[in-house]
Amino acid sequence: MYVRSHIDTVSGDRKYIYIDENNKKYIRDKNKYYPIKKYKGSYTLQKIRGGTAVITVKLLIYGMKSAEETKSTDPLTFDASINMNDVVLDGSDKTYMDIIEDKKIHIFNKDSDSINAIIDSKVDIQINHYIIIKDTPNKFEVYLKTYESSKDTHFDINKYKTFYNIIYKRNNKIDKYSEKEPEKGKLFFVIFSINEDNNEDAKNKQDYNMIPDSNNQEYYVLYNTALDKLKYIYQ
Repeated sequence: MYVRSHIDTVSGDRKYIYIDENNKKYIRDKNKYYPIKKYKGSYTLQKIRGGTAVITVKLLIYGMKSAEETKSTDPLTFDASINMNDVVLDGSDKTYMDIIEDKKIHIFNKDSDSINAIIDSKVDIQINHYIIIKDTPNKFEVYLKTYESSKDTHFDINKYKTFYNIIYKRNNKIDKYSEKEPEKGKLFFVIFSINEDNNEDAKNKQDYNMIPDSNNQEYYVLYNTALDKLKYIYQ
Protein backbone atom coordinates (compact mmCIF):
# COMPACT_ATOMS: atom_id res chain seq x y z
CA MET A 1 0.00 0.00 0.00
CA TYR A 2 1.35 3.41 -1.00
CA VAL A 3 0.27 6.68 0.59
CA ARG A 4 1.00 10.10 -0.93
CA SER A 5 3.15 12.05 1.50
CA HIS A 6 4.52 15.33 0.11
CA ILE A 7 6.18 17.01 -2.87
CA ASP A 8 9.97 16.96 -3.12
CA THR A 9 12.76 17.22 -5.70
CA VAL A 10 13.60 13.95 -7.48
CA SER A 11 16.42 14.12 -10.04
CA GLY A 12 15.79 17.83 -10.54
CA ASP A 13 11.98 17.61 -10.93
CA ARG A 14 9.25 18.24 -8.39
CA LYS A 15 7.40 14.99 -7.72
CA TYR A 16 4.84 13.60 -5.33
CA ILE A 17 6.53 11.32 -2.80
CA TYR A 18 4.73 8.17 -1.72
CA ILE A 19 5.54 6.01 1.31
CA ASP A 20 4.76 2.38 2.05
CA GLU A 21 4.04 0.64 5.34
CA ASN A 22 7.80 0.48 6.05
CA ASN A 23 8.20 4.23 5.46
CA LYS A 24 10.21 3.63 2.29
CA LYS A 25 9.82 6.36 -0.32
CA TYR A 26 8.67 6.07 -3.93
CA ILE A 27 7.54 8.09 -6.93
CA ARG A 28 4.71 7.04 -9.24
CA ASP A 29 4.94 6.92 -13.02
CA LYS A 30 2.18 5.46 -15.23
CA ASN A 31 0.62 3.74 -12.22
CA LYS A 32 3.89 2.04 -11.27
CA TYR A 33 5.87 2.86 -8.14
CA TYR A 34 9.65 3.24 -8.22
CA PRO A 35 11.80 3.35 -5.05
CA ILE A 36 13.94 6.45 -4.49
CA LYS A 37 16.78 7.36 -2.16
CA LYS A 38 18.75 10.42 -1.14
CA TYR A 39 21.87 11.06 -3.22
CA LYS A 40 23.96 14.18 -2.61
CA GLY A 41 21.08 16.01 -0.95
CA SER A 42 18.28 15.16 -3.39
CA TYR A 43 16.26 12.11 -4.28
CA THR A 44 17.10 9.84 -7.22
CA LEU A 45 15.62 6.62 -8.49
CA GLN A 46 17.00 3.70 -6.54
CA LYS A 47 16.72 1.32 -9.50
CA ILE A 48 17.39 2.10 -13.13
CA ARG A 49 14.54 1.73 -15.58
CA GLY A 50 15.02 -0.74 -18.37
CA GLY A 51 18.43 -2.15 -17.57
CA THR A 52 21.56 -2.13 -15.47
CA ALA A 53 24.20 0.60 -15.56
CA VAL A 54 27.68 -0.77 -14.86
CA ILE A 55 31.16 0.59 -15.56
CA THR A 56 34.09 -1.81 -15.80
CA VAL A 57 37.35 -0.25 -14.57
CA LYS A 58 40.89 -1.10 -13.56
CA LEU A 59 41.87 -0.51 -9.93
CA LEU A 60 45.54 0.43 -9.61
CA ILE A 61 46.57 -0.05 -5.97
CA TYR A 62 49.83 1.58 -4.90
CA GLY A 63 51.80 0.93 -1.74
CA MET A 64 50.90 -2.69 -1.04
CA LYS A 65 53.31 -4.35 1.37
CA SER A 66 55.50 -7.10 0.02
CA ALA A 67 56.60 -10.22 1.87
CA GLU A 68 59.58 -8.20 3.13
CA GLU A 69 57.17 -5.66 4.64
CA THR A 70 58.31 -2.90 2.28
CA LYS A 71 55.87 -0.84 0.25
CA SER A 72 55.94 -1.61 -3.46
CA THR A 73 56.22 1.34 -5.85
CA ASP A 74 54.51 -0.56 -8.69
CA PRO A 75 50.73 -0.79 -8.50
CA LEU A 76 48.80 -4.02 -8.42
CA THR A 77 45.97 -4.03 -10.97
CA PHE A 78 42.51 -5.52 -10.47
CA ASP A 79 39.33 -5.56 -12.56
CA ALA A 80 36.28 -4.03 -10.90
CA SER A 81 32.70 -3.10 -11.75
CA ILE A 82 30.90 0.01 -10.52
CA ASN A 83 27.12 -0.07 -10.28
CA MET A 84 25.63 3.24 -11.47
CA ASN A 85 21.96 2.36 -10.96
CA ASP A 86 21.45 5.05 -8.32
CA VAL A 87 22.79 7.77 -10.62
CA VAL A 88 21.76 6.90 -14.17
CA LEU A 89 18.03 7.21 -14.85
CA ASP A 90 17.78 6.19 -18.50
CA GLY A 91 18.98 2.65 -19.25
CA SER A 92 19.27 3.36 -22.96
CA ASP A 93 21.62 6.32 -22.42
CA LYS A 94 25.23 5.07 -22.38
CA THR A 95 26.89 8.45 -21.73
CA TYR A 96 27.82 7.29 -18.22
CA MET A 97 30.17 4.67 -19.72
CA ASP A 98 32.80 7.40 -20.24
CA ILE A 99 32.47 9.14 -16.86
CA ILE A 100 35.87 7.68 -15.86
CA GLU A 101 37.85 8.74 -18.88
CA ASP A 102 40.63 6.17 -19.01
CA LYS A 103 38.72 3.51 -17.03
CA LYS A 104 41.35 3.63 -14.26
CA ILE A 105 40.98 4.38 -10.54
CA HIS A 106 44.22 4.98 -8.65
CA ILE A 107 44.27 4.05 -4.94
CA PHE A 108 47.20 5.18 -2.78
CA ASN A 109 48.39 4.07 0.62
CA LYS A 110 49.28 6.70 3.21
CA ASP A 111 52.62 8.42 2.52
CA SER A 112 52.80 7.09 -1.03
CA ASP A 113 55.32 8.91 -3.24
CA SER A 114 53.73 7.42 -6.36
CA ILE A 115 50.89 9.91 -6.10
CA ASN A 116 53.05 12.67 -7.61
CA ALA A 117 53.24 10.77 -10.89
CA ILE A 118 49.46 11.02 -11.23
CA ILE A 119 49.06 14.64 -10.11
CA ASP A 120 51.75 16.28 -12.23
CA SER A 121 52.38 19.81 -10.98
CA LYS A 122 53.46 20.85 -14.48
CA VAL A 123 50.06 20.08 -16.02
CA ASP A 124 47.11 22.44 -15.53
CA ILE A 125 44.13 20.44 -14.30
CA GLN A 126 40.72 21.04 -12.77
CA ILE A 127 40.21 19.24 -9.46
CA ASN A 128 37.26 18.34 -7.29
CA HIS A 129 38.92 17.51 -3.98
CA TYR A 130 37.01 15.82 -1.16
CA ILE A 131 38.48 15.56 2.34
CA ILE A 132 36.76 12.82 4.33
CA ILE A 133 37.66 12.51 8.01
CA LYS A 134 36.25 10.14 10.59
CA ASP A 135 35.67 12.57 13.42
CA THR A 136 34.18 10.14 15.96
CA PRO A 137 33.19 6.45 15.80
CA ASN A 138 29.79 7.46 14.38
CA LYS A 139 30.53 10.70 12.54
CA PHE A 140 32.33 11.78 9.40
CA GLU A 141 33.25 15.29 8.32
CA VAL A 142 33.35 15.79 4.55
CA TYR A 143 34.78 18.89 2.88
CA LEU A 144 34.92 19.87 -0.78
CA LYS A 145 36.82 22.39 -2.84
CA THR A 146 36.84 22.80 -6.61
CA TYR A 147 40.07 23.99 -8.16
CA GLU A 148 39.31 25.39 -11.61
CA SER A 149 43.05 25.62 -12.25
CA SER A 150 45.66 23.78 -10.25
CA LYS A 151 48.32 26.26 -11.36
CA ASP A 152 46.44 29.34 -10.14
CA THR A 153 45.67 27.92 -6.71
CA HIS A 154 48.90 25.95 -6.22
CA PHE A 155 47.13 22.73 -5.27
CA ASP A 156 49.62 20.47 -3.52
CA ILE A 157 48.67 16.82 -3.15
CA ASN A 158 51.60 16.34 -0.78
CA LYS A 159 49.61 18.11 1.94
CA TYR A 160 47.32 15.08 1.94
CA LYS A 161 49.84 12.26 1.73
CA THR A 162 49.04 11.25 5.31
CA PHE A 163 45.59 10.28 3.98
CA TYR A 164 44.53 7.39 1.82
CA ASN A 165 43.90 8.88 -1.62
CA ILE A 166 41.59 7.73 -4.42
CA ILE A 167 42.02 9.52 -7.76
CA TYR A 168 40.47 9.22 -11.19
CA LYS A 169 40.10 11.30 -14.35
CA ARG A 170 36.53 12.44 -14.69
CA ASN A 171 34.30 13.29 -17.61
CA ASN A 172 31.70 15.70 -16.26
CA LYS A 173 29.01 14.56 -18.70
CA ILE A 174 27.27 11.86 -16.65
CA ASP A 175 24.18 11.46 -18.83
CA LYS A 176 22.26 13.27 -21.54
CA TYR A 177 20.60 15.41 -18.88
CA SER A 178 23.89 16.78 -17.52
CA GLU A 179 24.14 20.53 -18.03
CA LYS A 180 27.91 20.86 -17.84
CA GLU A 181 29.92 19.57 -20.78
CA PRO A 182 33.54 18.52 -20.21
CA GLU A 183 36.00 21.24 -21.14
CA LYS A 184 37.81 20.05 -24.23
CA GLY A 185 41.50 19.40 -23.67
CA LYS A 186 41.31 20.06 -19.91
CA LEU A 187 41.93 17.23 -17.48
CA PHE A 188 39.37 16.96 -14.68
CA PHE A 189 40.48 14.96 -11.65
CA VAL A 190 38.40 13.81 -8.70
CA ILE A 191 40.37 13.16 -5.51
CA PHE A 192 39.07 11.60 -2.29
CA SER A 193 41.45 12.00 0.67
CA ILE A 194 40.26 9.74 3.50
CA ASN A 195 41.55 9.54 7.05
CA GLU A 196 40.50 8.92 10.62
CA ASP A 197 43.21 11.10 12.14
CA ASN A 198 41.19 14.15 13.12
CA ASN A 199 43.95 16.63 13.97
CA GLU A 200 44.28 20.19 12.74
CA ASP A 201 47.57 19.70 10.93
CA ALA A 202 46.21 16.84 8.81
CA LYS A 203 42.97 18.54 7.78
CA ASN A 204 44.29 21.40 5.61
CA LYS A 205 40.69 22.40 4.97
CA GLN A 206 40.72 26.14 5.66
CA ASP A 207 39.18 27.12 2.29
CA TYR A 208 36.97 24.06 1.90
CA ASN A 209 33.19 23.91 2.21
CA MET A 210 31.72 21.32 4.55
CA ILE A 211 29.07 19.12 2.96
CA PRO A 212 26.13 19.61 5.35
CA ASP A 213 24.43 16.21 5.03
CA SER A 214 27.61 14.11 5.20
CA ASN A 215 26.51 12.74 8.59
CA ASN A 216 23.35 11.16 7.19
CA GLN A 217 23.25 7.44 7.93
CA GLU A 218 23.49 6.39 4.27
CA TYR A 219 26.66 8.46 3.79
CA TYR A 220 28.17 7.26 7.06
CA VAL A 221 27.79 3.65 5.92
CA LEU A 222 29.38 4.52 2.56
CA TYR A 223 32.39 6.33 4.02
CA ASN A 224 32.92 3.83 6.81
CA THR A 225 32.83 0.92 4.37
CA ALA A 226 35.36 2.67 2.13
CA LEU A 227 37.68 3.34 5.07
CA ASP A 228 37.40 -0.23 6.33
CA LYS A 229 38.24 -1.60 2.88
CA LEU A 230 41.25 0.69 2.56
CA LYS A 231 42.56 -0.42 5.94
CA TYR A 232 42.01 -4.06 4.93
CA ILE A 233 43.90 -3.57 1.64
CA TYR A 234 46.87 -2.01 3.40
CA GLN A 235 46.95 -4.04 6.60
